[in-house]
Amino acid sequence: MTTTPPESTQLCVRDRLLDAADRLFYQEGVQAVGIDRVLAEAGAAKASLYAHFRSKDELIAAYIERRILATREQLLAFVAAVPADKRALRLFDFVVDWVESPGFRGCPLQHIVGEVHDDAHPARMF
Repeated sequence: MTTTPPESTQLCVRDRLLDAADRLFYQEGVQAVGIDRVLAEAGAAKASLYAHFRSKDELIAAYIERRILATREQLLAFVAAVPADKRALRLFDFVVDWVESPGFRGCPLQHIVGEVHDDAHPARMF
């Protein structure tokens, strides 16, 4: 019988929490989605959430940071496919593809700015 090391399980739970938060926060907004909904979607216990994030605010910040990093990676790969002198124009192609993608609901950063008015909120630090 093989067992999953505790570190892998914790990472898996953290990833499940972030995956659920990403789906729900992006589709419905960070104010509309409560912690219980994220936990149900992730199949995680409240103790698991607080083992990885001290608060919903920290979960929101981790969600937006993850989105920023993923988008940066996608953008860099997208523009790297063309010669350097054409990369600035390629940025516009990236934006068009993003806007036309299924499930597009706007910029997650703009959502945060629109929903979270406290400039000191962890998600507004990016």
